[in-house]
Amino acid sequence: RALQPKFSWLITDPIMRMLFGACILLGVGTALGQAELASRINDTPWASSIVTTVFGSADFFAKAVIGSWYVSLVAHGLEAVYTAYLCKRTLKMDVMTTLKWFLLNVCTGFPIMNKVKELVAVDTAARANKKKA
Repeated sequence: RALQPKFSWLITDPIMRMLFGACILLGVGTALGQAELASRINDTPWASSIVTTVFGSADFFAKAVIGSWYVSLVAHGLEAVYTAYLCKRTLKMDVMTTLKWFLLNVCTGFPIMNKVKELVAVDTAARANKKKA
């Protein structure tokens, strides 16, 4: 029970909330597609002004959003696989708990993996102390 992740962290933890929100926005931009996203930006004067000032063009920004989505998906997926490995092999968690950690890691990436690595460090220290006794 102490090792159960909480999906409420996606809202209550500021870093996870920010990363989850950013991933959702990247996903929405990717779902719209490059042409539609660029068109919506160009049709909104204030957004067009900001995007062209920072990125040069709405088209380049749309490409960056889509590229970032796929890079994020791959990075978070790889982190999630490593997290699941640690949960299952090192921490000996059941399948459902491991799956919850995996899903949270896909959503936010590093903050969840960091929590699991902290649990592994505590587990490793406890096993080392047990051997000494």
